[in-house]
Amino acid sequence: MCLEFTEMCQADRDFIYAVSTVPTLPPADILVINDFWLPVFAPLHPASGKVVVNAARVPKGQYFLYSRVDRIIGVSKAVQEAIIQQNPNLASRVTSIPNPVNTQIFTPSSLPKPEREEKVVLYAGRIHPEKGLHLLIDAFVVLSKKFPAIKLRIVGPYQEHQGGGGQSYLQKLKLKAQNLKIEFLEPTFNPHQLANFYRDADLFCYPSLAEKGEAFGVAPLEAMATGLVPIVSNLDCFRDFITEGMTGFFFDHRDNCAIGNLVETLTFAISNPEITRRMSLAASQKASEFSYQNIAQLYLNTFKELLHQPNSGEHELGLDPH
Repeated sequence: MCLEFTEMCQADRDFIYAVSTVPTLPPADILVINDFWLPVFAPLHPASGKVVVNAARVPKGQYFLYSRVDRIIGVSKAVQEAIIQQNPNLASRVTSIPNPVNTQIFTPSSLPKPEREEKVVLYAGRIHPEKGLHLLIDAFVVLSKKFPAIKLRIVGPYQEHQGGGGQSYLQKLKLKAQNLKIEFLEPTFNPHQLANFYRDADLFCYPSLAEKGEAFGVAPLEAMATGLVPIVSNLDCFRDFITEGMTGFFFDHRDNCAIGNLVETLTFAISNPEITRRMSLAASQKASEFSYQNIAQLYLNTFKELLHQPNSGEHELGLDPH
Protein backbone atom coordinates (compact mmCIF):
# COMPACT_ATOMS: atom_id res chain seq x y z
CA MET A 1 0.00 0.00 0.00
CA CYS A 2 2.85 2.39 0.89
CA LEU A 3 4.57 1.61 -2.43
CA GLU A 4 1.37 2.25 -4.39
CA PHE A 5 0.86 5.56 -2.55
CA THR A 6 4.45 6.59 -3.31
CA GLU A 7 4.01 5.76 -7.01
CA MET A 8 0.76 7.76 -7.11
CA CYS A 9 2.48 10.77 -5.55
CA GLN A 10 5.31 10.51 -8.07
CA ALA A 11 2.82 10.34 -10.94
CA ASP A 12 1.11 13.48 -9.63
CA ARG A 13 4.45 15.29 -9.40
CA ASP A 14 5.34 14.20 -12.95
CA PHE A 15 2.00 15.48 -14.23
CA ILE A 16 2.44 18.87 -12.56
CA TYR A 17 6.00 19.09 -13.86
CA ALA A 18 4.90 18.34 -17.43
CA VAL A 19 2.03 20.82 -17.46
CA SER A 20 4.20 23.59 -15.99
CA THR A 21 7.20 22.86 -18.22
CA VAL A 22 5.57 22.71 -21.65
CA PRO A 23 4.80 26.47 -21.91
CA THR A 24 8.44 27.26 -21.10
CA LEU A 25 9.97 25.00 -23.76
CA PRO A 26 12.34 26.91 -26.05
CA PRO A 27 12.04 26.50 -29.84
CA ALA A 28 13.77 23.34 -31.03
CA ASP A 29 14.14 21.19 -34.11
CA ILE A 30 14.36 18.02 -32.02
CA LEU A 31 13.01 17.64 -28.48
CA VAL A 32 14.22 14.51 -26.64
CA ILE A 33 12.13 13.52 -23.63
CA ASN A 34 12.68 11.03 -20.82
CA ASP A 35 9.55 11.63 -18.76
CA PHE A 36 6.12 10.06 -18.23
CA TRP A 37 3.74 12.94 -19.03
CA LEU A 38 5.77 15.32 -21.22
CA PRO A 39 5.29 13.17 -24.36
CA VAL A 40 1.54 13.74 -24.01
CA PHE A 41 1.70 17.54 -23.86
CA ALA A 42 4.94 18.54 -25.62
CA PRO A 43 3.65 17.80 -29.17
CA LEU A 44 0.93 20.40 -28.54
CA HIS A 45 3.55 23.14 -28.15
CA PRO A 46 3.94 24.93 -31.51
CA ALA A 47 7.74 25.26 -31.21
CA SER A 48 8.59 21.83 -29.86
CA GLY A 49 9.79 20.48 -33.21
CA LYS A 50 10.12 16.73 -33.60
CA VAL A 51 9.29 15.00 -30.31
CA VAL A 52 11.45 11.98 -29.47
CA VAL A 53 10.85 9.77 -26.44
CA ASN A 54 13.92 8.07 -25.02
CA ALA A 55 12.54 4.84 -23.53
CA ALA A 56 15.17 3.69 -21.07
CA ARG A 57 12.80 1.51 -19.04
CA VAL A 58 10.38 -1.32 -19.67
CA PRO A 59 6.96 0.27 -20.46
CA LYS A 60 4.33 0.38 -17.72
CA GLY A 61 1.22 0.97 -19.78
CA GLN A 62 1.70 4.60 -20.77
CA TYR A 63 2.41 4.29 -24.49
CA PHE A 64 -1.22 4.41 -25.57
CA LEU A 65 -0.96 8.09 -24.54
CA TYR A 66 1.90 8.87 -26.93
CA SER A 67 0.10 8.90 -30.28
CA ARG A 68 1.46 12.36 -31.20
CA VAL A 69 5.19 11.78 -30.75
CA ASP A 70 7.45 11.46 -33.80
CA ARG A 71 9.80 8.75 -32.62
CA ILE A 72 10.28 6.44 -29.65
CA ILE A 73 13.78 5.09 -29.11
CA GLY A 74 13.92 2.03 -26.88
CA VAL A 75 17.19 1.25 -25.17
CA SER A 76 16.99 -2.37 -26.36
CA LYS A 77 15.05 -4.47 -28.85
CA ALA A 78 13.22 -6.00 -25.88
CA VAL A 79 11.93 -2.55 -24.88
CA GLN A 80 11.08 -1.76 -28.50
CA GLU A 81 9.01 -4.93 -28.82
CA ALA A 82 7.27 -4.34 -25.48
CA ILE A 83 6.21 -0.86 -26.61
CA ILE A 84 4.84 -2.15 -29.91
CA GLN A 85 2.97 -4.90 -28.09
CA GLN A 86 1.42 -2.26 -25.85
CA ASN A 87 0.47 0.06 -28.75
CA PRO A 88 0.75 -1.56 -32.20
CA ASN A 89 -0.17 1.76 -33.85
CA LEU A 90 3.27 3.08 -32.91
CA ALA A 91 5.15 0.27 -34.66
CA SER A 92 6.49 2.41 -37.51
CA ARG A 93 7.74 5.05 -35.08
CA VAL A 94 9.54 2.80 -32.59
CA THR A 95 13.17 1.81 -32.94
CA SER A 96 16.01 0.90 -30.61
CA ILE A 97 19.40 2.45 -29.93
CA PRO A 98 21.45 0.80 -27.16
CA ASN A 99 23.24 2.38 -24.25
CA PRO A 100 26.91 3.14 -24.89
CA VAL A 101 29.96 2.02 -22.94
CA ASN A 102 33.08 4.11 -22.42
CA THR A 103 35.53 2.12 -24.52
CA GLN A 104 38.32 4.50 -23.55
CA ILE A 105 38.08 3.40 -19.90
CA PHE A 106 36.64 -0.09 -20.13
CA THR A 107 39.41 -1.77 -22.10
CA PRO A 108 41.18 -5.12 -21.85
CA SER A 109 44.36 -5.24 -19.81
CA SER A 110 47.50 -4.41 -21.78
CA LEU A 111 49.27 -7.28 -19.97
CA PRO A 112 48.41 -11.00 -20.18
CA LYS A 113 46.35 -12.21 -17.23
CA PRO A 114 48.72 -14.09 -14.89
CA GLU A 115 48.09 -17.79 -14.38
CA ARG A 116 46.66 -18.44 -10.92
CA GLU A 117 44.91 -21.28 -9.21
CA GLU A 118 42.30 -19.01 -7.68
CA LYS A 119 39.54 -18.03 -10.10
CA VAL A 120 37.46 -14.94 -9.39
CA VAL A 121 33.81 -14.67 -10.40
CA LEU A 122 32.68 -11.04 -10.27
CA TYR A 123 29.28 -9.45 -9.85
CA ALA A 124 29.07 -5.66 -10.18
CA GLY A 125 25.76 -3.88 -9.83
CA ARG A 126 23.03 -3.06 -7.36
CA ILE A 127 22.70 -5.47 -4.42
CA HIS A 128 18.96 -6.00 -4.74
CA PRO A 129 16.71 -9.10 -4.79
CA GLU A 130 15.76 -8.48 -8.44
CA LYS A 131 19.43 -8.91 -9.40
CA GLY A 132 19.38 -12.55 -8.28
CA LEU A 133 22.35 -12.47 -5.92
CA HIS A 134 20.73 -14.96 -3.56
CA LEU A 135 20.52 -17.33 -6.52
CA LEU A 136 24.19 -16.73 -7.33
CA ILE A 137 25.30 -17.47 -3.76
CA ASP A 138 23.19 -20.65 -3.67
CA ALA A 139 24.90 -21.73 -6.88
CA PHE A 140 28.28 -20.81 -5.43
CA VAL A 141 27.72 -23.18 -2.50
CA VAL A 142 27.64 -26.06 -4.99
CA LEU A 143 30.35 -24.61 -7.22
CA SER A 144 32.86 -24.17 -4.39
CA LYS A 145 32.74 -27.90 -3.71
CA LYS A 146 33.81 -28.56 -7.29
CA PHE A 147 36.40 -25.77 -7.38
CA PRO A 148 37.72 -25.13 -3.83
CA ALA A 149 39.97 -22.28 -4.99
CA ILE A 150 37.16 -20.25 -6.56
CA LYS A 151 36.18 -16.86 -5.13
CA LEU A 152 33.04 -14.76 -5.60
CA ARG A 153 33.47 -10.99 -5.46
CA ILE A 154 30.36 -8.80 -5.12
CA VAL A 155 30.69 -5.06 -5.74
CA GLY A 156 27.79 -2.65 -5.56
CA PRO A 157 25.47 -0.48 -3.47
CA TYR A 158 23.04 -2.07 -1.01
CA GLN A 159 21.53 1.07 0.48
CA GLU A 160 18.00 1.79 -0.62
CA HIS A 161 18.64 5.39 -1.64
CA GLN A 162 21.24 4.05 -4.09
CA GLY A 163 18.86 1.48 -5.55
CA GLY A 164 19.89 -1.41 -3.32
CA GLY A 165 17.75 -3.84 -1.38
CA GLY A 166 18.69 -2.44 2.00
CA GLN A 167 20.65 -3.62 5.02
CA SER A 168 18.32 -6.57 5.66
CA TYR A 169 18.90 -8.05 2.20
CA LEU A 170 22.66 -7.58 2.52
CA GLN A 171 22.64 -9.37 5.85
CA LYS A 172 20.60 -12.20 4.33
CA LEU A 173 23.26 -12.61 1.64
CA LYS A 174 26.12 -12.46 4.13
CA LEU A 175 24.44 -15.16 6.21
CA LYS A 176 24.26 -17.39 3.13
CA ALA A 177 27.91 -16.59 2.39
CA GLN A 178 29.29 -17.70 5.74
CA ASN A 179 32.33 -20.02 5.47
CA LEU A 180 32.53 -19.43 1.71
CA LYS A 181 35.10 -17.47 -0.27
CA ILE A 182 32.76 -14.56 -0.94
CA GLU A 183 33.80 -10.92 -0.69
CA PHE A 184 31.38 -8.03 -0.34
CA LEU A 185 33.11 -4.82 -1.38
CA GLU A 186 31.94 -1.25 -1.02
CA PRO A 187 30.41 0.25 -4.18
CA THR A 188 32.61 2.31 -6.42
CA PHE A 189 31.38 5.10 -8.64
CA ASN A 190 34.82 5.63 -10.15
CA PRO A 191 34.77 4.06 -13.64
CA HIS A 192 38.55 3.54 -13.64
CA GLN A 193 38.38 1.58 -10.39
CA LEU A 194 35.41 -0.40 -11.67
CA ALA A 195 37.32 -1.26 -14.85
CA ASN A 196 40.15 -2.61 -12.69
CA PHE A 197 37.69 -4.86 -10.84
CA TYR A 198 36.61 -6.28 -14.18
CA ARG A 199 40.19 -6.82 -15.34
CA ASP A 200 41.12 -8.63 -12.14
CA ALA A 201 38.29 -11.17 -12.49
CA ASP A 202 38.12 -14.36 -14.54
CA LEU A 203 34.36 -14.47 -15.20
CA PHE A 204 31.46 -12.06 -14.81
CA CYS A 205 28.06 -13.24 -13.57
CA TYR A 206 24.91 -11.11 -13.76
CA PRO A 207 21.94 -13.32 -12.73
CA SER A 208 19.23 -10.67 -12.98
CA LEU A 209 15.67 -11.81 -12.30
CA ALA A 210 14.15 -8.43 -13.24
CA GLU A 211 11.74 -9.54 -15.96
CA LYS A 212 10.09 -6.09 -16.04
CA GLY A 213 12.95 -3.99 -14.72
CA GLU A 214 16.00 -4.92 -16.79
CA ALA A 215 15.88 -2.76 -19.91
CA PHE A 216 19.44 -3.19 -21.18
CA GLY A 217 22.16 -4.21 -18.71
CA VAL A 218 25.22 -1.95 -18.93
CA ALA A 219 27.32 -3.94 -16.45
CA PRO A 220 27.68 -7.07 -18.63
CA LEU A 221 28.62 -4.85 -21.57
CA GLU A 222 31.27 -3.04 -19.51
CA ALA A 223 32.63 -6.43 -18.46
CA MET A 224 32.81 -7.53 -22.10
CA ALA A 225 34.65 -4.35 -23.04
CA THR A 226 37.43 -5.34 -20.62
CA GLY A 227 37.57 -8.84 -22.10
CA LEU A 228 35.56 -10.51 -19.35
CA VAL A 229 33.14 -13.22 -20.49
CA PRO A 230 29.63 -12.67 -19.03
CA ILE A 231 27.23 -15.28 -17.71
CA VAL A 232 23.73 -13.82 -17.61
CA SER A 233 20.15 -14.87 -17.04
CA ASN A 234 17.91 -15.56 -19.99
CA LEU A 235 16.46 -12.05 -20.31
CA ASP A 236 15.84 -10.81 -23.85
CA CYS A 237 17.57 -7.45 -23.31
CA PHE A 238 20.98 -9.14 -23.07
CA ARG A 239 20.62 -10.64 -26.55
CA ASP A 240 21.36 -7.27 -28.15
CA PHE A 241 25.04 -7.84 -27.38
CA ILE A 242 25.54 -11.40 -26.10
CA THR A 243 25.51 -14.43 -28.38
CA GLU A 244 25.47 -17.79 -26.63
CA GLY A 245 28.84 -19.53 -26.77
CA MET A 246 30.46 -16.71 -28.72
CA THR A 247 30.46 -13.58 -26.56
CA GLY A 248 28.92 -14.98 -23.38
CA PHE A 249 26.68 -17.58 -21.79
CA PHE A 250 23.01 -17.66 -20.79
CA PHE A 251 21.40 -19.78 -18.10
CA ASP A 252 17.69 -20.43 -17.70
CA HIS A 253 16.61 -18.59 -14.57
CA ARG A 254 12.90 -19.23 -14.94
CA ASP A 255 12.48 -22.92 -14.11
CA ASN A 256 12.77 -24.79 -10.82
CA CYS A 257 16.33 -25.86 -11.67
CA ALA A 258 17.67 -22.30 -11.96
CA ILE A 259 20.43 -22.89 -9.40
CA GLY A 260 21.51 -26.09 -11.15
CA ASN A 261 21.42 -24.33 -14.52
CA LEU A 262 23.71 -21.59 -13.23
CA VAL A 263 26.08 -24.12 -11.63
CA GLU A 264 26.26 -26.04 -14.92
CA THR A 265 27.01 -22.90 -16.94
CA LEU A 266 29.68 -21.64 -14.52
CA THR A 267 31.24 -25.12 -14.38
CA PHE A 268 31.56 -25.23 -18.15
CA ALA A 269 33.12 -21.78 -18.32
CA ILE A 270 35.63 -22.53 -15.57
CA SER A 271 36.51 -25.98 -16.93
CA ASN A 272 37.15 -24.75 -20.47
CA PRO A 273 39.66 -21.89 -20.22
CA GLU A 274 40.66 -22.14 -23.89
CA ILE A 275 37.07 -21.56 -24.97
CA THR A 276 36.54 -18.64 -22.60
CA ARG A 277 39.88 -17.16 -23.72
CA ARG A 278 38.68 -17.09 -27.32
CA MET A 279 35.32 -15.74 -26.24
CA SER A 280 37.09 -12.99 -24.28
CA LEU A 281 38.47 -11.50 -27.49
CA ALA A 282 35.11 -11.79 -29.26
CA ALA A 283 33.37 -10.16 -26.28
CA SER A 284 35.67 -7.13 -26.25
CA GLN A 285 35.34 -6.74 -30.03
CA LYS A 286 31.55 -6.84 -29.77
CA ALA A 287 31.54 -4.28 -26.95
CA SER A 288 33.64 -1.92 -29.06
CA GLU A 289 30.58 -1.49 -31.32
CA PHE A 290 28.86 0.29 -28.41
CA SER A 291 31.34 3.15 -28.10
CA TYR A 292 30.09 6.68 -27.39
CA GLN A 293 31.01 7.68 -30.93
CA ASN A 294 29.06 4.86 -32.56
CA ILE A 295 25.95 5.30 -30.44
CA ALA A 296 26.01 9.08 -30.88
CA GLN A 297 26.10 8.57 -34.64
CA LEU A 298 22.99 6.36 -34.46
CA TYR A 299 21.15 9.17 -32.70
CA LEU A 300 22.36 11.75 -35.23
CA ASN A 301 21.22 9.55 -38.11
CA THR A 302 17.79 9.21 -36.51
CA PHE A 303 17.49 12.97 -35.96
CA LYS A 304 18.52 13.67 -39.55
CA GLU A 305 15.87 11.27 -40.82
CA LEU A 306 13.20 12.87 -38.62
CA LEU A 307 13.91 16.36 -39.89
CA HIS A 308 12.78 15.25 -43.36
CA GLN A 309 9.46 13.84 -42.12
CA PRO A 310 6.08 15.49 -41.38
CA ASN A 311 5.59 17.45 -38.18
CA SER A 312 4.49 15.84 -34.92
CA GLY A 313 1.14 17.60 -35.17
CA GLU A 314 0.13 15.12 -37.84
CA HIS A 315 0.11 12.37 -35.24
CA GLU A 316 -2.79 14.06 -33.44
CA LEU A 317 -5.76 11.78 -32.88
CA GLY A 318 -3.55 8.79 -33.64
CA LEU A 319 -3.00 9.50 -37.34
CA ASP A 320 0.26 8.02 -38.57
CA PRO A 321 1.84 9.66 -41.64
CA HIS A 322 4.71 7.16 -41.82
